[in-house]
Amino acid sequence: MPPEDASSVLSILGRRENVLRQIGPEECRKRELLDELSVSRSTVDRAVRELVDAGLVGRSDDGYYRTVTGELTLREYDRAVGRIGGLLDASALFDGLDGEGDADPVLFDGATVVEAEPLSPSAAIESFVDLLERSSYVVGFVSAVFPAQVEAYREQLVDGDLTARMLVTDSVCRRLVSQYADAVRDGFRTGRIDIRHAAELPSYTLVVGTTPTRAEAVLVAHTANGLRGVLRNDSPEAVEWARRRIAARWRESASACPPGLADD
Repeated sequence: MPPEDASSVLSILGRRENVLRQIGPEECRKRELLDELSVSRSTVDRAVRELVDAGLVGRSDDGYYRTVTGELTLREYDRAVGRIGGLLDASALFDGLDGEGDADPVLFDGATVVEAEPLSPSAAIESFVDLLERSSYVVGFVSAVFPAQVEAYREQLVDGDLTARMLVTDSVCRRLVSQYADAVRDGFRTGRIDIRHAAELPSYTLVVGTTPTRAEAVLVAHTANGLRGVLRNDSPEAVEWARRRIAARWRESASACPPGLADD
């Protein structure tokens, strides 16, 4: 009889997933498992018995086979392991951040993470700039501003074909006016950028860039002490989550930012 709860199945998979993978959807004999796996016969016997009892493996006259339940469960198990691995890889980005708990684990599954290391502090932001240089359209919300980031937007708007819609915090809006007014004016003159103000945003920056070949979600983690790192993920699930998150913030957006600067 199958286990009564998911935790029992996860426990079995944690011990026996190598056997379940080897069995596969086609029938195989225990002898084949012994030939392929570097384990004892008693270990194979226990593993097969547990997998059969869990409903993950079936038995026929020709041997053992992975059931539909086993196939789907293994697929979900692999997905969960990938997401947890991505979360662990990105954990250094989120230490000390506020509001990071609203990020979905799908964002971390298969993601590329570039930390802002002391010996190469620019590598992380260059990863973000790389996406801007390849994108024709960028939409997102911004909770911190870095000089290389502003310059990349200006260059791609003025000299490239980038179109951008950005939602910013109060502090970012003030900094754009006080420190980057010329770059903002240059961008507005192209007619391809819309910057709006939001009363509150998460403590990270989130954008989706659309390139000629694919869309990609980028999360920039930062604190008051500076950049922590950049996470990039071009999986359809991650991009869709980021788009929904950004769209929800845009629906809550307020006035244009910076007010009046676009008309100078």
